[in-house]
Formats: sequence, structure tokens, C-alpha cells
Amino acid sequence: MPVLSASSIVSRIAANMAHVAHASNATAMALLAVTARAWALPVAQPAASALAK
Repeated sequence: MPVLSASSIVSRIAANMAHVAHASNATAMALLAVTARAWALPVAQPAASALAK
């Protein structure tokens, strides 16, 4: 019985860490997407206007 509860505690900790890692990864991806969009706009706009001419 103690072995089972210990392994359940370990699996609970592992699941919690995976959840935290997933959340921080999603936050990092969202920040990267926003940053990429912010950088792409000033670069794409002059290129588009240059192509339009």
C-alpha cells in the first residue's frame, strides 16, 4: 500500500510538472507569435508597397 501511494504521488507530481511546462510553453509560443507579428508588419508593409509600385 505505501508503495502504491508513493507512486501515485510521484505520478501526480509528474503530471503537475507537465501541466506547468505545457502552460509556460503555450505562453512562450504566444509571445513568439505576437513578437513575430510585430516584427513582420514593419518589414512586410514596405515590401508590399514596393511590390505595388
